[in-house]
Amino acid sequence: MPSKIGLPSAFDMRNNIFKNFQTSVFQKYFENDYYSKLRELAEQSKKRQAKLKEVLVRLNQKFEYFHENGWLVPDQLDIDNLDNINSPEDASKYMENNLTGGSNLLLLTLNTCLDQENLPDNARELLGNVINSLKKDYSNYKVMLPTIFSVIDCIIKERLSEFIEKFSYVNKKTIGDLKEKTDQQKSRTQKDLFYLYQSSMAINILSTKYYPLENSKEDTSLTRNSVAHGSFDYTKYTVSDFAKVVLLIEHILRLREFLEE
Repeated sequence: MPSKIGLPSAFDMRNNIFKNFQTSVFQKYFENDYYSKLRELAEQSKKRQAKLKEVLVRLNQKFEYFHENGWLVPDQLDIDNLDNINSPEDASKYMENNLTGGSNLLLLTLNTCLDQENLPDNARELLGNVINSLKKDYSNYKVMLPTIFSVIDCIIKERLSEFIEKFSYVNKKTIGDLKEKTDQQKSRTQKDLFYLYQSSMAINILSTKYYPLENSKEDTSLTRNSVAHGSFDYTKYTVSDFAKVVLLIEHILRLREFLEE
């Protein structure tokens, strides 16, 4: 009598076929469901990204209104006030109206700078002296530009010089090299998020306005060299001019984080 070992019965074969059929059907169903869920999530993500992009484009445009006249956006500016900025004139008017008085964005900004952990100790001492002097007499800002530029030079030397090849001291070339490094980082960063990093814009402003690569020795405009060498025309100097330089401190302190990304 032939052995039946290893020969499945018709009943077993039917059950195996049915079981395999069930597995393949359920697996296919769940796979289809899984991918449909992924597609659904992807669509939701695209909508969120589109909304985020729309918001960022609008914010970038408002930030540009500030940048056009040499301003950076202070951290203390809330979203409600930002919504009311719809032109470069609006931006300048807001800043000039709030630098002193009840809002006093200038002192708030200086105190924000003073509280940042990565501020070098000697720069912290200088800023503390500036704040105390302004509290005693606001007109003291007239003689503080050299101190503010010293603070900026100190921050660049102590916190950013490692990103500059063959660094020796802070000058126009240093700022130009730092701008080049920042622009390289910008190319690797999502374009729509760039202007949220105002530290990058701070370097742009420094390189084009305050440490320009080309300017006449007789130039009386506000630059780091004209202030240091005594050729700056202080008769045209305002608290707004002072505040524009102060706001740079608040943002270049964060440039290290941007460059390290």
